[in-house]
Amino acid sequence: MAYEIVWTPAAQEDYRQIIDYLLDKSNDNVAERFTNVLFKDLTILESMPYIGRPHSKMSAVRELVTGSRYILFYTVLRQEIILLNIINTSRAE
Repeated sequence: MAYEIVWTPAAQEDYRQIIDYLLDKSNDNVAERFTNVLFKDLTILESMPYIGRPHSKMSAVRELVTGSRYILFYTVLRQEIILLNIINTSRAE
């Protein structure tokens, strides 16, 4: 049974900032490729919610690498996958 993806406001803002950054530093094609990879991975996640590894410090949170440098942080609650954050590892502080 497929799970439902639920975006938190923080995850929505992360996505918006990533797209803005990619459009500013690269071009439309790079932003579109990122979006395609992200949504392909979200589709996989809907059917396999535990594919991501458990977070090392927060047991309810899981991590899934998407693309070459982004990590999705999410939790599974009932039949929902709650997207918490999307982090660009090359820009992480």
